[in-house]
Amino acid sequence: MSTRDTRVAGGRQAPREKGQGRRDQLEQVLPVFYEIGRALALGNNYDAVVKAVVKACTELTRSDTGSVLVVDPASGRLIHRIGHRLGKAERLISFVPGEGVAGWVVAHGEPASIADVRRDPRFAAKSGQRHRIRSLLCVPVRLRRKVVGVLTVTSPRIGAFSAPHTRLLLFLAAMVAVDLENARLEALASRDPLTGIANRRRLEEAIAASLDQARKSRSPVTVAILDLDHFKRINDRLGHPAGDQVLKQAVARWSQALRAVDLLARVGGEEFGLLLPGADAAHVTEIAERLRRQVGAEPFRTRGARINATVSIGVAVSARGRGTPEKLIASADRALYRAKRAGRDRVRVVRI
Repeated sequence: MSTRDTRVAGGRQAPREKGQGRRDQLEQVLPVFYEIGRALALGNNYDAVVKAVVKACTELTRSDTGSVLVVDPASGRLIHRIGHRLGKAERLISFVPGEGVAGWVVAHGEPASIADVRRDPRFAAKSGQRHRIRSLLCVPVRLRRKVVGVLTVTSPRIGAFSAPHTRLLLFLAAMVAVDLENARLEALASRDPLTGIANRRRLEEAIAASLDQARKSRSPVTVAILDLDHFKRINDRLGHPAGDQVLKQAVARWSQALRAVDLLARVGGEEFGLLLPGADAAHVTEIAERLRRQVGAEPFRTRGARINATVSIGVAVSARGRGTPEKLIASADRALYRAKRAGRDRVRVVRI
């Protein structure tokens, strides 16, 4: 057999093997970049581009998860924007400025490749993490010399990432920077920065769209208002950071129990709104009771404290899409007031 067909002395790769290796790499990379190109062709669908890039990073580095976090300009907090293979609770994880590897990358503007997170003090384990993380790679996303977010991949294997992986993520981060910034600005207009869920504006828009659809399909639309009981006492006794932790943990518990079509929003303070399209009174009462039990079932854990809490829930059901978003929210508010007046930690339902 010719030396052209075998590995030559000294371990050098034969030309035919090198060529096959490059073709294999192209076959892996081209479909991924084709997906990114399709997303770019959609024009102003910024999320589609970011999703395609996060998926590309995850698959090309053979990672367990991939995500993009963006910097909230008001608080400096890093919040999840797009995730690939992440659970609901993991998508609610956020970092205060400077916290964790992601916070370090934003502060220093440099990539961080960690072979074993157990040996790196920058790594901050967060409640809600479902995937096992042993190594991670995090790179900054820059726009006009400003870090606007981070692109991260994780692996359950030690030492999963190399220098070529870092260069690949930096390349993809540069490609997606403008779309990420545009998506970030859109999201900030409709998202609560503390919990990462929708805000009141987004909820009202979604209720209006759901009512329009329900009038055509003659199906019900339900809105619930959830209010944590005596929440002011938590802030007064333990401070606002502890109160913030309770809010985020409550959102994480509720998010795991909701359907994909449901929309949970923070409408102010300790008050949350919930849109349940297509859910009738019987079904929504069951859901609301489950959400109520999830709050009181076990204490919330903050640094140095275990906090017991309850929630009161008011529910308004619109048969066949009757009413307006304002009327539906006002009706749910009245039902909430009845739950509070009846002793708190309970559900009340009204029909309109």
